[in-house]
Amino acid sequence: MDVLVAGTQTSPPIPTAALVARQLDAHLAATYGISGRITAAQRTAVLRLDDLCVWVDSASGEITWSTGERDEHGRTLTASVPMGQSVLAADRIVTRYWQVRGLAGDYSVRIG
Repeated sequence: MDVLVAGTQTSPPIPTAALVARQLDAHLAATYGISGRITAAQRTAVLRLDDLCVWVDSASGEITWSTGERDEHGRTLTASVPMGQSVLAADRIVTRYWQVRGLAGDYSVRIG
């Protein structure tokens, strides 16, 4: 969405990676009781949720995290969501967080 300012057309400011990381952290804390540690530098921020790292890259405009799977060449597969959809990203990231923590899916504790 462009904004008309004094006869010139400008785009709204792009949110910084650190701001989006803070939004993710706030949503995860408020909704799921999960909080992390944020490290930011220039156009990239990392939200560390225990053993899960979430990358916010304002250059690509994406929020990215590991899916825990590998491709046929052994490379880590990632999931990503546009930076403007931080609530959607948080809701998807929490599923992966629970997997990493051993609270869901194939990573859950087996008895017997």
